[in-house]
This record gives sequence, structure tokens and C-alpha cells, in this order.
Amino acid sequence: MPATIAETLAGFCTDLAPADLPAAVRQRVRDLTLDFLAVAARASMTESSRMVRRAAHALSGPGPSTVIGAPFRLAPQYAALANGGSSHAIELDDVTEESSLHPGVVVFPTALALAEAAHADLQEFVTAVVLGYEVICRLGNAINIKSHYHRGFHPTATCGTFAAAAVAARLMRLDASYAAHALAIAGSMAAGSMQYMDNGSLVKRVHPGMAAHAGIVAAHLASEGITGPRQIVEGPYGFLRAYSDGADPNCILANIGTCWEISSTAVKPHACCRHNHAAVDAALEIVRREDVAPGDVVGIRAYIPTSSVPIVAEPRAVKAAPKNMVDAQFSLPYALAVAVRYRRALLEEYGPVALTDSEVRRLLGVIDCVGDEALDRVFPATWPARVEIRTMSGHIYAADISDAKGSPKNPLTRDELRAKVRGLLDGVLAPADQAALIGTVENIEDLPDVTALLAPLASLGTARV
Repeated sequence: MPATIAETLAGFCTDLAPADLPAAVRQRVRDLTLDFLAVAARASMTESSRMVRRAAHALSGPGPSTVIGAPFRLAPQYAALANGGSSHAIELDDVTEESSLHPGVVVFPTALALAEAAHADLQEFVTAVVLGYEVICRLGNAINIKSHYHRGFHPTATCGTFAAAAVAARLMRLDASYAAHALAIAGSMAAGSMQYMDNGSLVKRVHPGMAAHAGIVAAHLASEGITGPRQIVEGPYGFLRAYSDGADPNCILANIGTCWEISSTAVKPHACCRHNHAAVDAALEIVRREDVAPGDVVGIRAYIPTSSVPIVAEPRAVKAAPKNMVDAQFSLPYALAVAVRYRRALLEEYGPVALTDSEVRRLLGVIDCVGDEALDRVFPATWPARVEIRTMSGHIYAADISDAKGSPKNPLTRDELRAKVRGLLDGVLAPADQAALIGTVENIEDLPDVTALLAPLASLGTARV
């Protein structure tokens, strides 16, 4: 009987040896680990993160796994819930472009929690991270992301549940048969609704933690003998057909073991939805190149792929009047307004001062965002945008961006990544501790265990439970 997709993925996840990973892939793990830890540390300061930690603490008894920003440890599934539900809070976590999802905030919380619980060596941790990225991205690439969104699903949450099950199976040392059942069980747990955009609801931030929690539970159920459907991915009622139209199962296993999905992951320089980033880059290019003052701007038009429009540009009345941080992070008009107003789009630009800034509000009234079918032809292989800014003098300045900053085709330099990390950790860790964390991550595979990596982040200076 031919192996199913889940069975083949499970075999790959159990058989991959740390020595099989190319040097470039190992370096990418180090880069993304550093990015994740900095984002998670800063995100742990948000009120929604405190809410998730309190809920996880109430549900879990004491356990072996660190919760970032808290003095207590929890059972692995609840530490993963807390860390995954926290680290997505500031919209600065890594993102894929072809599959339009956030792998790191599912994969790292799962891997850290279970590696700490199992006292896994760091070679195994690194390998589990790579495998998590393989599973979440390959499923996301196959799902037909436009259809998945159209049906109302959030791919970070849905595909992430499978990835968390794969990571858990690896670190729990399940054999291929049990790992396949973990993936199959995860298919009955994969969830995540895009309806969060209706009122800027905070549950969107928790989706990665919910996926991480579910994947760990799926692996434990499998380890005790609970079985799942063999064709959970490609079957007539399986993931691809139930959650999408026009999915392509063939791309899930294509070039597996030679083409590494973690190398196709983008790092975010702006604190908003990735669908906004190319347009923000274009606006920043114009105002910096032409030295355009905010008060001189009388009109802005952004052209984006049509599939991005319902996520960040419509309904126009809502996107032009964000009421809170989540609303603002999923509003392209707001992203463009703060880019022109402040010449950047970092965390402060999504806080209460910027949200109530009268000049930002004025700019929101002169911004028009439209879908461009010409851009659809290259999306999501690239995430392009064109922006035109009209000034009081009648000049129209334009910029085209084919690949947003931070993408694999337009990556952050090592110095730019470290600048992002230090910016996030300012006020969270002292400069000497920041440098120590950067150095620790750079030598991650030499650590005795992940506890050494997490110890500085367990109870951060100003964090509260």
C-alpha cells in the first residue's frame, strides 16, 4: 500500500539526522531563533500576553517548560500556548510569502517547550525547528492560500497545528507510525477563523499558541495509541479539500530534503500585516527620496494584489478609522499614513499616540488602496506594490517594490537583524544582556540545553504575570 502524504512526512520527520542539515540552514535557524526570542520578549510586555499567561497558568499545574516573561514553569502544552499566544502580539514575527503564514510563532514555542521538558540536546532542537518549518510551509504552499483565506481560515493556525504535531513527535522520539498518527490527529484539531478582523479581536494573537498546544496534545494522544485517518491531508474529506478549493497536494513532498522551507522565510521590519509591507517600503522610499513633508501630501494611492484587498484595504470605512492596535496593524491606509507621517512603521507607530495623531487621521482621509490584477500574476511568488503620492504642488511621486524588505530576495543584513533585535529588547534587557543573548544564540548548538537559552527571558524586568 503506497504511503500517504502524512506517512511520508512522518517518515521524513523521524529519519532526518542533524548532520543532514546544510550549514546555511543551520545559520537560518540561528537567525530566526534570535528574531523569535526578541519578538517574544517584547511581546510578553503586552496586556494580551499577560492574559494568555494567566489563562495558561490557571489551566496547567507546575511543569518543566519556561514561560517567557513569567517566573513560573508550566506543562509543555501550556507553556507553548502561553509563548505562542504571546509572541504573535506585535506583528513582528517571521512570515512566509508563498503560503502567507507565520511559522516561527508556532514552531519555536512547541520546540522550546518540549526540548526543555525532554532535556533534548540542541542538535535535536535545531532539527525539530527545521522540520516544523518544513511541515507548516509545505502545507501552506499546497493549500491554495487565496481559497483558504476566502473560506475564512487563518493558515498560521490551521497549518501550524500539523507543524506542532511534527515537532512534538520528533522531540518525543515517536517512531514514524506514531508520528503519522500525530499528524492525522492534528487534522481534526486544525482551526483558526479570519473573522477576528471583524472587530480587531485579540484572539488572532493567540492562534499560534492554540496551534502549538493542539499539536502537542495530538502527539501525546498518538503516543498512547489513538489513531487518525491515513489520508488526513489528501483524502476526500481531508485537510486540502475541506479547507480549500484548488489545493495542490503534489507540492507538499516536492524536493523535500533538498529545498529547505526555512530558507524561504521572511523577517519583518514593520510592525504590521505582511500584506502591507511592500506598500510601506514604497511610501518610505518616496518620502525619503523626495523629502516629502506630511503636510504637503494631498493624495496617496496604493496598488496591491487583489487578494490582499479584503485583508488590509476593505471595508474602506473600517480600514480608514482603526479603533485599536489590531485594527491598525491590518489597515493598509493606516500603515501608509504612519509611514508618511513618521517615516517608519515600528511598534510606537501602532500605539495610542499615533492612533490619535490628527495628521495621521488627516492622511487616512486621502489614501486610496486598490487591487491590481497585473500584480496578481506574480503574487504570492513575490509580494509587490506600487505607491503614488500627490503633493500640494501637483507633483506625483511613485515607487514600485517587487520584494518587501526582509524577504529572502531582499533580506535584512546581519547588522539590520541585530538592530531590530536590540530595538525590541531596549527596556526589556540591559545592553550587556542583549549582547549575551545574541552571542548565546550564535553558538546555540554548543549549549547544554535550551534552558540556558531561555533563562534570561523567564522573568523580564518589567513583565508581570
